[in-house]
Amino acid sequence: MFLHCSLALLALFSLSGASDPGCEELIKPVEDHSKLWGKWIFYAGTSDSKEQLKELKTLHSFWVEQTPIPDSEDMLSRFGHKADGKCYHGSVNATFLGNSSTDTYYYNSTTHEHIGKHLATCPDCMLWTDHLVSEVGGETTKSRGFRIFTKTGTLEASHLEVLKKQAECLNFTLDLYFANTTDLCPYESEAVTDARREEQ
Repeated sequence: MFLHCSLALLALFSLSGASDPGCEELIKPVEDHSKLWGKWIFYAGTSDSKEQLKELKTLHSFWVEQTPIPDSEDMLSRFGHKADGKCYHGSVNATFLGNSSTDTYYYNSTTHEHIGKHLATCPDCMLWTDHLVSEVGGETTKSRGFRIFTKTGTLEASHLEVLKKQAECLNFTLDLYFANTTDLCPYESEAVTDARREEQ
């Protein structure tokens, strides 16, 4: 009788695990870097720091295009973000070390170094979680970030629920900030073309 009950419980736990994966399954890194290439639209994000989340909320929209750098394990990230009604473009190299990558941004006389991982998640989605180290006015601040990108700027409700579980597994407790996914800055080449047309 005890054996039968044990087997029944084991089967129940197995079914529960199949339909509701544990954290170990939800925080696996992306091992195939080619899945990261292409253009991505920032969908939502959060932080473990209220100050960093407040700063994230100043971001109206954001896109990034990632391409491999020939003859290396690194990648180039070109990006455009809109804040305060203005568009800002830039690029940064990301250096891979195993499944982790490091990229450093310089703006407003401040250094921001991101060290993190891309985690496996829903189809046509990219999940980036990192440790951020910022040098501001000679002081060092540290925080963690959680960023969700999609290919189309849209996300199915079921996929969002999985992403929320992934955030919970990584101990992010603050609310997600959802960015605008349609009012995007143009590619730099598009912006230059438009400017030239106006000059003619």
